[in-house]
Amino acid sequence: MIIRNVFANRNVNPKKRNRSKILISQKRWRESNGHKSRAHDLLNKAVKRGDLVKPTLCEKCHDAHRHIHGHHEDYEKPLEVIWLCPPCHHNRHEELLNDSKN
Repeated sequence: MIIRNVFANRNVNPKKRNRSKILISQKRWRESNGHKSRAHDLLNKAVKRGDLVKPTLCEKCHDAHRHIHGHHEDYEKPLEVIWLCPPCHHNRHEELLNDSKN
């Protein structure tokens, strides 16, 4: 009788375990959101080149955070972003969702 270790993948990072699914999902998003994808790419390249400096403080709550996100209010202006920490970025998207429902 062969005993299978059902817990073999338990300690493997789920991102590594599902990498192909993640890549497929990302590709679909990029294809259906081309203007957003281009804005993200231009912003990332500007930061890497040093044309824009990514701050360490959130523009809304002013907390220092390891991961600051550049939030686009207008994707036609790819280098104009609000620098937000993940919780404030999430809240901003919630606000936009609620505004669009009203």
